[in-house]
Amino acid sequence: MAAAVVSLSWTAAAVAEEGAGSAPSFQEVRLAASDVTPIEKDGCPTVYYYDEESTAYVVWRLPQEGVEEFGERFDQEGVSVCTLVTVRALLYGPQMAGSPDVEVVVYQDDGTGLPGAQLAAVTVPNASLPTTGLGWIEADFSPSSLVFSEGETYHLTLRVSPAVAGDTVSLCSDEATGPHSGENRSEYFDGDAWWTLSSAVGTDYVFVFEAEIDFGCDTTCCVGGAGNVNGDPVDKVDVADLTFPVSYLFRGGVEPPCREEANVNGDPDGDVSVSDLTLLVGYLFRGGPAPAPC
Repeated sequence: MAAAVVSLSWTAAAVAEEGAGSAPSFQEVRLAASDVTPIEKDGCPTVYYYDEESTAYVVWRLPQEGVEEFGERFDQEGVSVCTLVTVRALLYGPQMAGSPDVEVVVYQDDGTGLPGAQLAAVTVPNASLPTTGLGWIEADFSPSSLVFSEGETYHLTLRVSPAVAGDTVSLCSDEATGPHSGENRSEYFDGDAWWTLSSAVGTDYVFVFEAEIDFGCDTTCCVGGAGNVNGDPVDKVDVADLTFPVSYLFRGGVEPPCREEANVNGDPDGDVSVSDLTLLVGYLFRGGPAPAPC
């Protein structure tokens, strides 16, 4: 995908926390808002924390002095169990050098909010990396059968592998403007230990990673009538179907497992909005009309 670069400037950030290692450097790349949008596939939910409405992205060279790996903390919320299917990351092709392959890695949490034991890694070959403008890379983790329970934390990271002198890629982050800035999700590995990115640069940028998860979603998931927003296996419409979309619409929660079920008012565009909540409240508490048929 092409992107209009408005400004470029390398910045060596000052170390904000004593002992946090070398401060990663970054490059600002200003883009049109339409240049980057989340990818959605087959009705399955995609979890991400970066600011999707940002009009500028920050580019981080990898590797660089004091940085071998960049990553982001993800929390499993909204459903009891999910399986990690695909991981995506946004790279900026013009700042790639050499012929690097990259690895996308999944780690357990170490109990302090930083990566612990490695769970799985997938190699993305150089031929699949963007060379001009912005581009998504994808790593298929479905063969690894990585299942996470509600409340569990995991980490998605990116590294150049094998490490060859002169081979670099550039990972994008937002401008630290989104609702998840301040949660200290972004992190880096300096060769000895993991650190939060904000501890080194003083600002909580959020890397552009996406996790596609599966908890029973498919393209023909709606049965009979809409309204089973939380994917209850007995297909019951109740108060839980109100709390699920409230979390999704207003608190950055996970997408409904079946958007057809969440399109309670039968909007022909398939949008999930406040209108669907209004209809559900009316149906459950005020004797209003039933949710639309599938």
